Amino acid sequence: MTTLQALEIPFYVGTNHAPGKLNGILRSSLDTETGKFTPPVPVADIKGPSFLALSPDGRFLYAAIEKDGGEVAAFKIQDDRSLLLLNSKPAGGKGTCHVWADKGHVFASNYSGGNVTCLALLPDGSLGEELANIAFTGSGPHPGRQQKPYAHGAVSTSDGKFVYVCDLGTDQVWIFRFDRVSGRMQPADPPSGKVPPGGGPRHPALSPRGEFLYVNNEMGMSVSAFERNPETGALRLLQTIPTLPEGASHEGASTSGLVMHPTGKWLYVSNRGHNSISVYGVQSDGTLKFLQNTPSVVDMPREFLIDPSGTWLVAGGQKDGAIASMKIHAAEGTLTPADRIETGAVPVSFSFLP
Repeated sequence: MTTLQALEIPFYVGTNHAPGKLNGILRSSLDTETGKFTPPVPVADIKGPSFLALSPDGRFLYAAIEKDGGEVAAFKIQDDRSLLLLNSKPAGGKGTCHVWADKGHVFASNYSGGNVTCLALLPDGSLGEELANIAFTGSGPHPGRQQKPYAHGAVSTSDGKFVYVCDLGTDQVWIFRFDRVSGRMQPADPPSGKVPPGGGPRHPALSPRGEFLYVNNEMGMSVSAFERNPETGALRLLQTIPTLPEGASHEGASTSGLVMHPTGKWLYVSNRGHNSISVYGVQSDGTLKFLQNTPSVVDMPREFLIDPSGTWLVAGGQKDGAIASMKIHAAEGTLTPADRIETGAVPVSFSFLP
């Protein structure tokens, strides 16, 4: 008989800076059999690495440094899973809240600046020069939060031809043609897709084959599904579906994380304030079917991530400093809580090693 050994998959935790708390990037591991964590340990002493992105080859880690100036930091992942800081570069805008790593490029979304930038990646994984910097224009109907653009998240297509950027302030998902050789970003025709007024699009996620794009609406407590034209990049709105059960209070609630399951079968959204995670089945026409809304186990879940096997979901509590694992049921994609551990930090994002 052969005994199957459980694997421990390492992952990194991005944090908000807070006095008296662990700061920088932490590392923990997830037991793939039980969902239990190893105690998180600091591996990079850097202030405010609020969003993390792994390079496509899994050798480098990039962090959005969320501060007034806005920066992106590049790290080499050492053999022992420690992080070596390579360099950091200005993100070209204020309040950098999201970073996306493409082949040879990094896209930084600057919330306060209302712009997105493209930075070159050098062969050693470090950050090079700024290749594009695009500022958005417009506003939305919400008087307090949509008086101007607020870039909140970007994603590039696997073929590198298009980049999509969520703008919470204008309810637009901006569409750009992208040239991987020059790093140039040109507005597509049409230049954007739009969510319902006052929705506040936060993060985009592509289906595995790229035929659909999904966006969680931070203020609208909903998810919008778009059909994507692979030739023009154009987006056609298919559906906008609530993230909370019927009758649930929206007071103090906002959506945060959005993650597509590696199989493309399910989509997951975290709800801050309501402290829950909603699960949707992805249907053949790209529309979503509500499957579950379950407690997040952590207080104020900002971001979360699914492990490479698609078996576990890990969420972080921005308010209580805990991280929790949930088992993803292979047949229906629904969640069951497994483990919860205190980090001594303010965990807000995750990045699994492949």
